[in-house]
Amino acid sequence: MIINITENNGLKLLGVIDNYSSLIWTESFKSTGDFSLEVPLLKTTFEILKAGKQIYLDKDLSHRMIIEKVQTKVSLDKGLILIASGRCAKSLLSRRIIWGEIRKENLNLLQAIDLVISQNMRGLPITFDKSKHAFLEKYKTDGTIKSASILDWLEESLKEFNLGYSLSFVNGNYLLEIKEPRNTNVFFSFERGNMISNDYYDDISKYSNVALIRGEDKENAPRVMQSVGEATGWDRFETYIDGASYSSEIAGNKLSDQQYKNMLKTYATRGLKDIKRQYDVEVDSGLDNQFDKYYSLGDIAHVKSFDGNDVKVLISSTTLSDSVDGRTYLPIMEVVDNGI
Repeated sequence: MIINITENNGLKLLGVIDNYSSLIWTESFKSTGDFSLEVPLLKTTFEILKAGKQIYLDKDLSHRMIIEKVQTKVSLDKGLILIASGRCAKSLLSRRIIWGEIRKENLNLLQAIDLVISQNMRGLPITFDKSKHAFLEKYKTDGTIKSASILDWLEESLKEFNLGYSLSFVNGNYLLEIKEPRNTNVFFSFERGNMISNDYYDDISKYSNVALIRGEDKENAPRVMQSVGEATGWDRFETYIDGASYSSEIAGNKLSDQQYKNMLKTYATRGLKDIKRQYDVEVDSGLDNQFDKYYSLGDIAHVKSFDGNDVKVLISSTTLSDSVDGRTYLPIMEVVDNGI
């Protein structure tokens, strides 16, 4: 596998590396992917593996990672090594913030994303094609866009509707695409011979299904409170959200009491945490279930559990691991029904 290194803007190729000792490359449907690369410390690699540079694998120009950290190490067993790590091109969205808060009635998700991207990129060549995202009109927002990192705002907004996204390098620009999960008939099981290992996790340590939020702190006035969630008894997991920074005045416009309560409910809903139920499945890259040919990130697939049940899962991330010990491919699959 060839690792290509480019200039910061992704255009000029600076060099290639094929003598690495370890590569871990993770891509994610709902969040930023990341990578870690370990190579022998040579003058040539030291000169091109610099923070800010971009890398891509083989001839796949569209999927980029950005080097954010570089360190050198010396050990008796490995000698001189260089370790470069970072996140995928989605991390570019963390370099820009929403400067002007927005409040508009009947604002759908398509309009909200278009406003944020068109008004806040300031020199970054990130584009969003509204004509290819008409399906986002059905997702309604509370009409409020507050100042935040664009990456944080986008991921929180998409999480509310179980959507994912990608940021691909295309002809010198970075194309933002929003994606809905796609149903497939892909089925992983030991009997079919397309599953090598299957690790299951069930974690409620951060789970919450009821939230209380208190709004802005006004002089001589009680803070507005709102709550979401109806669970009771042993099924109730509560969390508190401090909404003191959530102002009832957006972009110079005073919200009505009901509008402000609706806004607080939206942020309370975003603060709820799902049960972490996932499968780490090492798959055989056979033709019947080859990644990017029959299934990909964001697809709904099926896994046969240890007790023989058909479990519906979302392929939420994929990790490629390549080293002297061999190459493995690990899709991470979230159980679709995360209720308790």
